[in-house]
Amino acid sequence: MFTLLFGLLGFSIGIVSAAIYPSGCNYDSSSSMGLYTCDFASITLPLPYINFSNPEPQRLVIYDVTGDLSATQLVSGFSAFNYSAVNADYTNYLEIACKTGGSLQISSTMFTDMNYVNEFKMTGCNFTSGLPSSAFSTFVELDSLTIEGGIIASTQSDTFSGLNITKISGLPTPQGKLTIKNANVGSNFSVGFFDSLSDLSAVDISGCGLNAIDPNMFLYNNKIRRLNLANNNFTTISSSFLKNMTSLTEVNVDGISFDCSTCDNLWFLDHFSAFSMHIKGTFLCSGGERVYQYFGEKCRSKDNCNSIPGIAIGIDCFEWYQILNYCFTSASFALSWVAFVVVVIYRRDMYKNEKEIEIRKREKAIRVLEALKRGGGGGQKAPPKGNFSWAITEDGDGTEVKKAL
Repeated sequence: MFTLLFGLLGFSIGIVSAAIYPSGCNYDSSSSMGLYTCDFASITLPLPYINFSNPEPQRLVIYDVTGDLSATQLVSGFSAFNYSAVNADYTNYLEIACKTGGSLQISSTMFTDMNYVNEFKMTGCNFTSGLPSSAFSTFVELDSLTIEGGIIASTQSDTFSGLNITKISGLPTPQGKLTIKNANVGSNFSVGFFDSLSDLSAVDISGCGLNAIDPNMFLYNNKIRRLNLANNNFTTISSSFLKNMTSLTEVNVDGISFDCSTCDNLWFLDHFSAFSMHIKGTFLCSGGERVYQYFGEKCRSKDNCNSIPGIAIGIDCFEWYQILNYCFTSASFALSWVAFVVVVIYRRDMYKNEKEIEIRKREKAIRVLEALKRGGGGGQKAPPKGNFSWAITEDGDGTEVKKAL
């Protein structure tokens, strides 16, 4: 009886704790990520929030997506998302994986009720009508937005209007990152495409086939620290391109063949050096030469310091005041070490002398005590303790003599 009761109870608990999801979706019970996957061809839009439970739909992937969804909502009721029931080890994640060979039309309507999402990713999507105005505004704020692969037929200056991409505190790894990677965007992004994203910390536009870089592309993005330009088709960078990117610390230029026909085209090398930026990737001229080597041999071979007193090392010039500063700093450091060593030696010797004096004192005291025990060198002992009587006599010459009795 008890066995049957406990069996029924366990069965009931299993039913209650099992993940619940709409038709066409699945949940990996071995995962602790709250990850649901849904087959676009098998689901009915919008996906109701109330049809997901145990756990919350914290991470949702919809695959084989295609068609015109510009007037369609993906989900409904997600404004009731229970933030307290999510796994804090992961972000609130949405991924749209498009169908190979298909096309996709989107609008802000598509993402209504999804402002709970922190990280949004679209892969393999062919945006044959481009990215429209305010396309992602209903997300309101994201920590990361990724568009990878596919085609972006066009962009608008206000595509990101209404959206803020920033590092969101409290997430496992805050990023503040926009990625448009390995997507065919034509020759360039539209003017002002990035302007509204003033809180970006990182941008990856690698492999987009860009033929040119707009000098004002990141004019209003002065918080960007990491920039990935790798594997694009442009060969020069305008001298004003980095003028407002005052926080930049890392640039990836791998796979770019720079036009080294004039030294002016390589102006950015001095800029990178002056601001101690980390350069990632193989830095090559279109002829195959290494950019740094070419610049050092062709552009700085005569006067690397441009008539300023100093010493040239590679492409860098150490001016006279920098050299003096290095010398003074090095001398101060060396003197500090000398003083430290002298103090250590002095203290060691002083301690040694103090110990030797103490030892000698002890040795003398021991010798005195031993001499007293032996009765002196001639065998004479110290006078015994007690009371003595004294008599005064007179010698033959009349001198008084004091004798003990």
